[in-house]
Amino acid sequence: MDKLGGFVRLMRPINCIMMGIAVFVGAILASIVPTQPTITQLASLNWLHILFGFLTGFTFCAAAMVINDFYDRKIDAINEPNRPIPSGKIKPNEALAFVGVLSAIGFAFAGLVNSLCFVVAAASLAITATYITVGKRSGLPGNFLVSICVAIPFIYGSITVIGTVGLNVVLFASMAFLQHW
Repeated sequence: MDKLGGFVRLMRPINCIMMGIAVFVGAILASIVPTQPTITQLASLNWLHILFGFLTGFTFCAAAMVINDFYDRKIDAINEPNRPIPSGKIKPNEALAFVGVLSAIGFAFAGLVNSLCFVVAAASLAITATYITVGKRSGLPGNFLVSICVAIPFIYGSITVIGTVGLNVVLFASMAFLQHW
């Protein structure tokens, strides 16, 4: 049970839920047409795709959290020795295997929606990994990568329901991007 708790702690579930909610917000924003009744629009949504989008965001965020802890394990051994990897609850190779499982699950959900979701999910994971491994210590370029990571779930949510990015979602994602810049 201690190991399971370590894996859950590595994921940082609250962050993952927030990422899933951002995908959900993007989907809802993309779906609302001002000239139609909102209830009718919400009833006609493909909720399964929205659920898959939420789960993609959740699992990719979890993978990013685990990659971060893997990459920072030596620093965490000094600053955060009770975290799962430095404390020995989770071995580094187990954390990497967990990243693989989480990523595979996320890619599966993305692929169930459409191919563009799969491509955006892959790009998102690559951007996140770049930030964790290089961007974190790069100053302004790292801030740029974080801003992309904050904006992309809204874009992804739009793609899950309409297959493209609506103008209102572009504006919303741009505000999220600029707020974190």
